[in-house]
Amino acid sequence: MKWVFAFLIGLVVTSCCIQRPKVLCYYADGTLITDSTHLNLIYRKLPNLLSQERIDSADIKVYTSLEPGLSDILTNEVIRLQDSIYPRIEWEHHETKALMDSLKALNQFLNAGVVAIDNKTGQVVVHYSSKSGPSGDFVTNRGTIGGMNKTLLYTLAMQQEFTPHNRYPQMKQIPGGDYDDMVPDSSINRSFLRTFGIAFGGTPSIGLAKRYSQKLAYTQLYMLFREHVENYSNSIFLFDAQLSLLDLTKTWSAFYNKGIRKEPTVINHIVDFKGKELYRRKVHSTRIMNEQTAEEMLHLLDYYTHLGRGTVVHRHFPNAPDFIGNFAGFGSGNTGGFFIAITDDFTIGIRCISDDWGLRLRGDYQQGKIPITVPIWLKCIEKLQKNRPNENTGLKPLYKYVNFVEEEEVPEIEI
Repeated sequence: MKWVFAFLIGLVVTSCCIQRPKVLCYYADGTLITDSTHLNLIYRKLPNLLSQERIDSADIKVYTSLEPGLSDILTNEVIRLQDSIYPRIEWEHHETKALMDSLKALNQFLNAGVVAIDNKTGQVVVHYSSKSGPSGDFVTNRGTIGGMNKTLLYTLAMQQEFTPHNRYPQMKQIPGGDYDDMVPDSSINRSFLRTFGIAFGGTPSIGLAKRYSQKLAYTQLYMLFREHVENYSNSIFLFDAQLSLLDLTKTWSAFYNKGIRKEPTVINHIVDFKGKELYRRKVHSTRIMNEQTAEEMLHLLDYYTHLGRGTVVHRHFPNAPDFIGNFAGFGSGNTGGFFIAITDDFTIGIRCISDDWGLRLRGDYQQGKIPITVPIWLKCIEKLQKNRPNENTGLKPLYKYVNFVEEEEVPEIEI
């Protein structure tokens, strides 16, 4: 009996002497992870993080997907956390290069499986895995993106919310069979998911194909800018699909530094892949563009579409009225995507022209299987269809939701 008692005491002492990580680990729903198997899986992916002296492990929260099916990565709880943890990033012109340096590493994060948040600094430490190593073994590395905390979290959340094989889970249907918000009902942050939903829902899930990483980086860069460059709140930006990130950053710098002041009107831009302003028109913020304006933009976008110039990225107003067409996104493919123009409370869109993923999307589009909510004015699209009778825009079911609003007369801005 004494031996048993001594053994138990020794076991307790030994256990206390073992240095255990103080990292708090949570499932995506915020539940503390206590399962030792799951914790070991996480700790195995966090060796560098746990050994770093500069980070107090007690102030780290880890959200993980662990193994497929166990937990989604970074959903509601993390979305809540970002509002309290991350300070607003003050954007300065000279910070462009620093952002550029961070963005160069985006490929390394496309297969992120574990994200740790330092509660003191708001810094996000990402541990990613890649199957590109020898014999297909996972090669685990570590990386930190300083100023991209919020954007990175959003992106990783989208990895789970929208995947190619299950692009639109738990979507809310509205009467008539069309879709209202491309947002899972379980989401607590509808405006955030509206912004990202189509963009990442209409493209391959992050990490599945490295060839899409550049376009995802484009989107990442824009999502950062949309937080800080309010002057361009309603803009259309056309980028060549093969642009380097450096070229793209220079493009952003070019029109950010123009210093256009905030005005009570919404400025609609079309900027080509070199940053040249192709089209700019003032529209009263409480009105949508009239038929003529819509047609002009549609044809201009159509023209650039046929030039095969890549991706349209966009800004969505989080506070816009909650109705169909408040958000948009882009398709994928080396030759194009969904080219979409946005006003402050309306969306104009044209078809997907991509060759690879876009071709698959277009096939689903024609069959009405993909709930892309991009209303187009009836007369504009009918005219487009008359010019190209063999092309199916897939937008007819949305006509019944379109309301015509006359635009106030506003002067054109000379470029």
